[in-house]
Amino acid sequence: GENNTPMCMLRYWTFNLTFSMAVAPLLAKVYRLWQLIGSAKKMKRRKITVQQAFTWTIPIIGIQIIILFVFSFVDPPRATESVNFSSGEPLLSIQCKTETEAHFYTNTAYDAMLVLSGCVLSFFDKEH
Repeated sequence: GENNTPMCMLRYWTFNLTFSMAVAPLLAKVYRLWQLIGSAKKMKRRKITVQQAFTWTIPIIGIQIIILFVFSFVDPPRATESVNFSSGEPLLSIQCKTETEAHFYTNTAYDAMLVLSGCVLSFFDKEH
C-alpha cells in the first residue's frame, strides 16, 4: 500500500509482533521437550500441560510489545518524501524512516536472541 505514517507504524508492528508470535510457541515446545526428556532420563515422571507451555510464550511476546511501544513513542517510523533527479526526471519517493537506526538494531538483536535460544535448546534436546 501507499507509504504514509500510519501504514509505516502498522508495518513496523505487524512484522515484529508476528515474528515473536510465531517463534514463541516453537521455543516453548522445544523447552517443553527438553524438560520432559531430561526428567525421563532421571526416571522421574513430569507433566507439563499446554497451559504451562502457553505461559512460557507470554514473556517472549510481552518483551516484543514493550520494545515496540518504546520505539513507537521515542523514534516512530514516519513517511518521508524525497525527490531523486538521477534519471534526468524528478522521481518522488516516499519511504518509511526513523531518526535513528536504534529500533532496527534492537529488534534484530532480540530476534537473533530468540533464534539462538531455539538453536541452543534444540542442541540440548539432541544431547538428551
